[in-house]
Amino acid sequence: MRGSVTLPLRLRQQFLTAELVAQSLAADKRVAYVTYPGLESHDQHQVAKKQSPARAMAR
Repeated sequence: MRGSVTLPLRLRQQFLTAELVAQSLAADKRVAYVTYPGLESHDQHQVAKKQSPARAMAR
């Protein structure tokens, strides 16, 4: 039961961490490309922004 209580908090933190890692990798000149729908450079970014409940929860 306690795990389900903290689930939204853990998911939010996981989302924020993934976004920070993706942004860091995308800014690194040693990395050829980053495939992460949360980045504006991703070709499916608008779809991900519209459909992802995690994005709405994190903002």
